[in-house]
Amino acid sequence: PCRGRAAIRRLDRDDDGPTWRDLGKGLLRVMKHNDTNAKRVVVRNDVGKVVLNFAIVDTMKFIQDNKGGLKFTAVVDDGPSNYLLRTKPVLEARHLAPATLVPASN
Repeated sequence: PCRGRAAIRRLDRDDDGPTWRDLGKGLLRVMKHNDTNAKRVVVRNDVGKVVLNFAIVDTMKFIQDNKGGLKFTAVVDDGPSNYLLRTKPVLEARHLAPATLVPASN
């Protein structure tokens, strides 16, 4: 239902404290299963390699930041991680349902 370009960062914790690690840019797709209506987000880089792949569940919260990005926690192969996703066009609540979209606070 939704596709566009995206930039992805992951929050890594190390001895120097938490830092945002750039995972690159690529094509984002929000896909919906025809039978179960389950949604997932897949981001592939320009070569076609999957950079990020996770299911959207009703307990997830996507938090908008003031620069148009979305912060969220997703469970991927190596466990839960915090991500920052910047997209054009900006993802809307209907794209991310059943998850909750929290507007940016000024």
